[in-house]
Amino acid sequence: MFKVFDPVGDARAAARTQLAARTGDLQGKVVGFLVNEKGADLVTDFETYSHVLEEKLKAGYGVADCTREIKPLLSKVAPREMIDRLASRADVVVTGIGK
Repeated sequence: MFKVFDPVGDARAAARTQLAARTGDLQGKVVGFLVNEKGADLVTDFETYSHVLEEKLKAGYGVADCTREIKPLLSKVAPREMIDRLASRADVVVTGIGK
């Protein structure tokens, strides 16, 4: 016997979350990159892409410096220590998988 489930959800208002304050201008700021996994052989290769972004951000937006943390595994949450290091070193953080 099979049980058929109705895929239509019950629409309820989600609780509002306060977003982080926006920095506005990037002039003189440090941008952090949270790279999901290292490897140029990966389809995603956000690490290489982050270096391209770094050049563009420094040249076009006056970014002072960039820093990176690379997660050990794409499918795992970033370790707390890694997040704390980024938070202490960067004014803003970009996380992504890239393509």
